[in-house]
Amino acid sequence: MTTRKKIVGILLVFLSWGWLFAIPFIPLTSNKAVNFHFPVEGVVQYLLVFFGYPGCSTVCPVTLKTLAHVYTDYGKIYQDEALKVVFVNLELGMTAEVSMRYAKHFHPDFLGYHLSKRQLNQLMDELGVSFFKYDGQEPLHTSYIYLLERQLAGWKMKYVYSQPNLVESNLMNDLRVLKSRRY
Repeated sequence: MTTRKKIVGILLVFLSWGWLFAIPFIPLTSNKAVNFHFPVEGVVQYLLVFFGYPGCSTVCPVTLKTLAHVYTDYGKIYQDEALKVVFVNLELGMTAEVSMRYAKHFHPDFLGYHLSKRQLNQLMDELGVSFFKYDGQEPLHTSYIYLLERQLAGWKMKYVYSQPNLVESNLMNDLRVLKSRRY
């Protein structure tokens, strides 16, 4: 009987974690303040933030290519500098230069950040980012894309997208809606 309980317990943990990584295909809305200063210059009103690491062979390239399409399409429509894409490196052992170079590989206007361990942990906790490293295995991480909007008091999280290969049209639509509210 105890073996059966253990198996059921493990199964329940597995299913609950599975649901965490399979949050709905539609963007989750929020208006949560993000307590981190993203140093961006200019008239930036919106940030698309993605957490990953250079060398990732699965989630990161797909997501950053999607973000490059969104960024390019946004520029064609609005012809302003209100949108920036930020890549936050989850690997602590790399330099800021590596993070920036990796981000710029996908688009020359992308920003790549390398944070201190304390800053990274704070931001990961605040935004619900997961990063797991196993010996000899490629690290696993959540593939969320965060759309932040600049407010008077700082950045507010507006949407969270969980499926990078399905969000391109949702992102553009949400940016249109946010921009239309500003004018």
